[in-house]
Amino acid sequence: MKKRTGQRDPWSHILARLCLITSAAASGPAIGATIDMDADTKATVALGARAREMSERMTVRTAERSVPASVARAELSASTDRIVRAAMARVESALPPPTRFVKVLDRPSERTVTISWRESTLCHYNDQIWRAGIAKHAGTCAASGMHIERGDSVYRPIPTRPAPINANAMILSAAIADQALVME
Repeated sequence: MKKRTGQRDPWSHILARLCLITSAAASGPAIGATIDMDADTKATVALGARAREMSERMTVRTAERSVPASVARAELSASTDRIVRAAMARVESALPPPTRFVKVLDRPSERTVTISWRESTLCHYNDQIWRAGIAKHAGTCAASGMHIERGDSVYRPIPTRPAPINANAMILSAAIADQALVME
């Protein structure tokens, strides 16, 4: 697409904004803020002291308040994280849902099942062990698509490090029982 002289490419504008946000979150004070340093800090900077020590002593002054630079960076980073998560949620909601296959492979004990979990665009867990428990919140059964109420009997993946992508998934105990009958 040709653009006229003086006209900005919208994508370069967006990329420039993202670079500005991420670089500010990683290394600098809040955008539009001024930095106040006392005389000791100025002397420390002149002597080339460590940036970490200097960061602890600097304050960022905005229109409303004055806070340490480390706090301002943390607040900006948290704000950036929220913005990025919201943007990713909008992108993911526009994508078609992944195709999911959940199959009970084995029942090692009364309270555990071995699951094969395959999601076309996200992950494949074979021999993943799930444990019986009570639903702490409402949700949707990963195997049957049925609604889960808080307090229902469900199976959840046993926590591991790093946490699997399906760590928050739940399967109704009734769906496990139905699949076990089909296996026999």
